Amino acid sequence: MNEPAQALLDECVFQFENRLIRYIEPAKCNSRESEVMAGKSDRKLRIEANSLSVKESKNTPEEDVGTAYKLQQCLRRRAIGYEFANLISFQCHERYIDSLMRRLNADPPANYQATSMAQILRADRQVWVYLSQNVSEIRPAADGTRALDAGLDAALNDY
Repeated sequence: MNEPAQALLDECVFQFENRLIRYIEPAKCNSRESEVMAGKSDRKLRIEANSLSVKESKNTPEEDVGTAYKLQQCLRRRAIGYEFANLISFQCHERYIDSLMRRLNADPPANYQATSMAQILRADRQVWVYLSQNVSEIRPAADGTRALDAGLDAALNDY
């Protein structure tokens, strides 16, 4: 259930290799189980840098993020993907997920509505915009510190 799809791991590693942080929406954070069950694959002919290749991709349906539990599972798979790619530590991403989920469950002030799932998803997207604008080198430093860990913590404190 928490094992990320290979496509998610590939995307995280692609970001590492290309030094490019991109938003991975939670609905795209499929489990390996759903990836295997989808089974359908498309083959496409691609021309890149004067080379011809055949790329096979699977059409995996998007994950349902309609409940807090399902959203949390998708975000956890993304955390595993970023840990796998050595971009964001699992612990730091878990703190981030916990912060989002606490907002979802917090009682609103008087005369205000509770935080909605749409607001949580919009905030998640904005955090990745913040990271792309404020973290220039996404790969870990020689001492092992991850700039995206610090950037994620800073994003939580930025309004």
